[in-house]
Amino acid sequence: MASLATTNVKQTATVAYFEGINLIQDDWRKFTNYWDNDAAALKVAALTGIDDINTWDGGATVLAEKSITSPATNGMTISYAGYGVQVILDRYNLKDVSNLLSDSSRKLGAAVSYKYAQLAFGLLAEGFSDATYTTVDGKGLFDTTHTTAAGVNRSNHMTTALDRTALFAAITKMARFPNFQGQYTNFADTGLTLIVSPENRESAVEIVGSRLSGSDMQMNAVLGMDIDVVSSPLVGSDDNDWFLFTKRTFESPLNLWNRSAPYFTVTEDQDNRRLKLGVDMAIGLGLGPQPDGCVGAKVPAP
Repeated sequence: MASLATTNVKQTATVAYFEGINLIQDDWRKFTNYWDNDAAALKVAALTGIDDINTWDGGATVLAEKSITSPATNGMTISYAGYGVQVILDRYNLKDVSNLLSDSSRKLGAAVSYKYAQLAFGLLAEGFSDATYTTVDGKGLFDTTHTTAAGVNRSNHMTTALDRTALFAAITKMARFPNFQGQYTNFADTGLTLIVSPENRESAVEIVGSRLSGSDMQMNAVLGMDIDVVSSPLVGSDDNDWFLFTKRTFESPLNLWNRSAPYFTVTEDQDNRRLKLGVDMAIGLGLGPQPDGCVGAKVPAP
């Protein structure tokens, strides 16, 4: 009788396993202004000119004139960069591993989704510096010395660690942040997105969702507000940093331009008959042109 050792097994079924094949969250869309214009460059104009409405006597005097202009610069120009990769699959590996092609395709799709999330969340940390991206006043997105047309300073920068008091301070700062014409906006009264690292997620969820607040068991005023919590390990370079953005993403100063959507191809190399899974896309990034609708907290290390 033949031994049933593994060396006598005539066939082996091999199934591919890929780490990270799960779909990547697209929570970045909750705070990002998304563009898909098909053009060589994308310019976002910052237009001003309509500030306070003047008094008028009904006909004896001419109506005051307001000119639509652009403050300091002609807006923000976003340039794009190309991204692409090619996955090589051997012909006989494809025969031996039944799900290799389908799972490789899924893995490639997950990698593309991850790239978009990585770029969008990465813009948050860039907001604390004016080295790469600046708003129309030449400052980084989050700054204590943004100015209005009248030269009045306005700040959307904090250094306080996240707690309920700090969140309300950010909401108040957003409510007190005038636009370039010196007018207050209603960003603080509409939907907001609180963006935190995984280390701050528990605190953020409790702050936003708890019914009671503090040792006196008072009603938590945040509970009645429209605030979503987005948590990602891709948030900034410091685990303690946190951000508050408007949910009116078309007015968000964080911009991702999908210049060319991901283009997937499957081709066979005529020389070696290997399959090539390919993808390429082009993406542009920008902060601005105005710093309205957001607050960033750069928290010093303990």
